[in-house]
Amino acid sequence: MIYIYDNGQDNSIEIRKSLEQKLFKAGYTVSDSYHSDDELIVCIGGDGALLSMLAELDFPDIPIVGVNTGHLGFFQELCASDFDEFIYKFKKNEYRIQNYRSVYGQIVLNDDRGLNDDRGALSATPSIETTTETTEDTSAETTTETTADTLTDTSAYTSINVRGLNEIIIKGAHSHAAHLNIFIGDNFIERFSGDGIAVSTAAGSTALNYALGGAIVDPRLSLLQVTPIAPINSSAYRSFTSSLLLPPDMKISVYPEYLKSHELAIVVDGVEQRYEDVQEVHIGFSDSDVEIIRFSDYEFWKTVKKKLL
Repeated sequence: MIYIYDNGQDNSIEIRKSLEQKLFKAGYTVSDSYHSDDELIVCIGGDGALLSMLAELDFPDIPIVGVNTGHLGFFQELCASDFDEFIYKFKKNEYRIQNYRSVYGQIVLNDDRGLNDDRGALSATPSIETTTETTEDTSAETTTETTADTLTDTSAYTSINVRGLNEIIIKGAHSHAAHLNIFIGDNFIERFSGDGIAVSTAAGSTALNYALGGAIVDPRLSLLQVTPIAPINSSAYRSFTSSLLLPPDMKISVYPEYLKSHELAIVVDGVEQRYEDVQEVHIGFSDSDVEIIRFSDYEFWKTVKKKLL
């Protein structure tokens, strides 16, 4: 069974109808809704559609192929004119799986505080309990778990877990400067002051990270890139100005300081939520990958040359 996801735009809907007809003729069953035992997900839209789909479906452990109706399309390899060749190659297993590592964040905040979300996804912070419980949401996976390794009194804190494919951004809310004590592993790096920081995967290196002056990273490399957003350097503040590259087993921990507003914005793959009184944020690689189908003529650096350079 094949599940087709589209971004809801008129051209994507028309392309979806064309693909459904071709798949039916080839003997495939097309599902109107996602099931965990689907053999393939087809995502129609731009890269943003794929990121939205991953969040909505909670990062499915199923191969994904993208049909590009957007602008850049780093993840979306196919065009509508490629459908016949795609179906033929898929039937013959003439493709490979490219694994993209996703980034995981743990946000620790005071239990008597909540989060503010313009989309109304979450209205209150869950209470901390001894068992783990998961609440499905389009932008964040909220679990109730203790954080004894980082906190002294766990009863006063709540942990919210988020996951992204491209990046997790920590920044000041309402255009306020963010003041962040940054640790890599157990090592204190600096007290950063500026708009914020972006922690990107290799997949996300060509997104916001690139616009910030970060490096383009081949997706075959497993690393995290920490890039500053408008760092402040003056007689009062000293902040790093170039990207930091971290190996896959290293985590970054951030402990905010609040001079005015006690609100912090966390952006996961373009979806922003504002949290009050964040105590800690821990970011590292997730344990599972996103599986993207690639064909023999796909080459990352050829795509970079075509789309960006």
